[in-house]
Amino acid sequence: MKLFRKIRRSIQSWLPRTRTGRLILVLVVLSGIGGSAVGVYQLRQYRRHLEVVDWREIGFTALDEGEFRRAVRFLGKYISAQNDNVEDEVLLAYAAARREIFEPDGEHLRGAAAAIRRVVDRNPQNAQAAKDLIDLYQQLGFYVGTLTIADAVLVRDPDDADALLAKVNALSAIGRLDEALPIAERYNRKYPEDVDGHELTLTIRQGLSRPPQQLIDTAIDFVEANPGEAKWEYLLAAAYTAAEDRQKAVEWIKKAGAREL
Repeated sequence: MKLFRKIRRSIQSWLPRTRTGRLILVLVVLSGIGGSAVGVYQLRQYRRHLEVVDWREIGFTALDEGEFRRAVRFLGKYISAQNDNVEDEVLLAYAAARREIFEPDGEHLRGAAAAIRRVVDRNPQNAQAAKDLIDLYQQLGFYVGTLTIADAVLVRDPDDADALLAKVNALSAIGRLDEALPIAERYNRKYPEDVDGHELTLTIRQGLSRPPQQLIDTAIDFVEANPGEAKWEYLLAAAYTAAEDRQKAVEWIKKAGAREL
């Protein structure tokens, strides 16, 4: 019995302690017995699997630590290895890192957009990914793509603020102001407290040579409802400017400016 225990302890001393290590040892033994080509192949495949998993973990760790180039390198390798089987969270992490590495020609934004587009194409219900893609498309000037994704978001949520504004901006950018105006006005009705939305509507109206009286009336209502708030007074000044009423525009600019002193 003592001899048996001694032999067992001797064997345990050189056996790998981890499950992975023992599995590799088994595959090595199998490959050696009879020169099994299958065993060798399995060992190589398993080693490859471990390497690919490491790329994923290294990439996520690098992203968490703000090492964006390292994150892009290893997550990119993982994405290439997994191809169509890559998880959405990896694609989104890659995009987050890629957009942080500035390139003058905007290639970093294109790379990020391409990764997020794969997520949106596979999972149209991922609202945040769709909004991130809209943001990137607008930065890149991909207005047709912006309209496509914004419309898809609005099918699910007709009142989504980001999608409505993105659609207004995209239509305005490609000169379709007559289509942009009703959407802008719809946004104003849904989100009346957003002064930037009203300013956008005013700009569109000017582009269409429409009378700004409606916006003047709206701005007056907000000024009366929110006395002392400079943002609405500036909006009213902008409306009077569009109406070419310089005297009233200057009057409201001075009032708004005095409140900010």
